[in-house]
Amino acid sequence: TITVSPVNDAPTVATSTTSAVATRTVASHFTVTVRDVDIGDVVATLIGTNTLPASSTSTGTLVVGTTTLAPATQISVASFSNPDGASSTVNLAWTPGALAPDSLQVSLAFFARDVGQPAPSASSATQTVVLRVVAN
Repeated sequence: TITVSPVNDAPTVATSTTSAVATRTVASHFTVTVRDVDIGDVVATLIGTNTLPASSTSTGTLVVGTTTLAPATQISVASFSNPDGASSTVNLAWTPGALAPDSLQVSLAFFARDVGQPAPSASSATQTVVLRVVAN
């Protein structure tokens, strides 16, 4: 008899860049791609450790689609149902505010987490993106 036990493989995460430098009031775009080989697992794209400040004319905004992300210990960016094990890409735009100081730097540690079977959930390694403003 051969017994095959199911496993929950961890998803993977990749970013299009590890650093983005943007001019004040001009958006800098980057992507985050997640993939889980476990078909049917709901997969979330998240930001863990981060220094995202509240949106303002000093700090600017980090946007996914039409949603401006707000500071939190863990930030939900997107999720998908993963019907076929293919990757899913999220487009983000960071726009430094008009009054952003030259020293402004935002660090974001992206990761993916599935709600897979068998339990427990599995998380990917992190990919960090650092956002900076062009110095005056």
